Amino acid sequence: MRKEFEGIRLDEPLSKAIGKLEDGWDVLVVLDERGEYAGVLTEKMIVRTLADPSTTKVRSVYRRAPSVSPDEGVLRAAMLMVENDLRYLPVISDGAIAGVVGDEAILAVAVKTPFGNLKVSELMIPNPVSVGVDDSVARALAIMRREGISRLPVLRGDRVVGVLSLRDIVEKVLRPRAGIGEGERRPPSRRVGDLMSGDVVSVSPDDEVRKAVELMMKRDVASVIVAEGGALRGLLTRSGVLRELVRIEAEAPRMVVQFSVKDPEEFENIEFDREKLNSMIDGFLRKYGKFLGSSYVTVYIRRGKGRKRGRRLTHCRIQVSGPKGMFTGVGEGWGLNQAVRYAMDAVSRQIERAKEGKEADRAIVEEILEML
Repeated sequence: MRKEFEGIRLDEPLSKAIGKLEDGWDVLVVLDERGEYAGVLTEKMIVRTLADPSTTKVRSVYRRAPSVSPDEGVLRAAMLMVENDLRYLPVISDGAIAGVVGDEAILAVAVKTPFGNLKVSELMIPNPVSVGVDDSVARALAIMRREGISRLPVLRGDRVVGVLSLRDIVEKVLRPRAGIGEGERRPPSRRVGDLMSGDVVSVSPDDEVRKAVELMMKRDVASVIVAEGGALRGLLTRSGVLRELVRIEAEAPRMVVQFSVKDPEEFENIEFDREKLNSMIDGFLRKYGKFLGSSYVTVYIRRGKGRKRGRRLTHCRIQVSGPKGMFTGVGEGWGLNQAVRYAMDAVSRQIERAKEGKEADRAIVEEILEML
């Protein structure tokens, strides 16, 4: 862990948090009215909101995050990061914040072990989804929503020429369109090539994972393109490396299932039945376990704002990652079971297409603000 950290209060404006992040802090520890730990705030969380930072409070954007103690094992911290889709965790000792631990510190240690000798080809997402330089931003957004990702390799022909991130779209298109910040208002029909970053950070499939992780740290990026002769071969993400580390070190069973629930207190005890959820995905695992091999399944669940006939709108994202690649299904429904079932159906369709060797159907452009 590192002992230096910066805090911010729940009721302070988002603009103040942005200022602190721009000063070089990669994560802020959020404190409540009594000065006690409440959660964490990162640039990624802020990027995903279109709210005016001068009037929006930190409490509407931050994430609650589990904590670890100084004496806990590194594997425990890594598991919590994977389960909660977080890069940073607070370290709390005797009720007080002692520091912060990030995934970069864990990976920096891990790659010095034999784990770092693994080839990039063993951990990368093969043949990742991509967009063309002349594709519209609307199409890129639809793909991001469908796949549950925030970065896309950009191709000209079969060669990688850039990377388009959700941050690029928010900062250059959506914020100006919503009247937030500087910039000209333009619709998301703009070309991907107009917004992408041409600074491609890449490695080859035969490079060691150690080299890829060190490059991510040096360039401060969450993923690297895997290319061979300029042609796209895969994508290696920081979260994917961390997930594989957890799987290997924990000597996990063939199929690992984790649940990540945002604000679990929003769910009534009778509705959030872990055994029932497990039984719902048992059939899924039996059906696709042989094809998927040793894979990691994460079920992300959060509440929406709507209500219908006493049931709350629920959002579910199921992500399956393993040697066959990454498959993501998103579902929304009235109640927990319906949302999980819809997400499961969506990810099943992707796996079936992969089994049959067919290309994924083109996504239909959906409402941008709903995605964010």
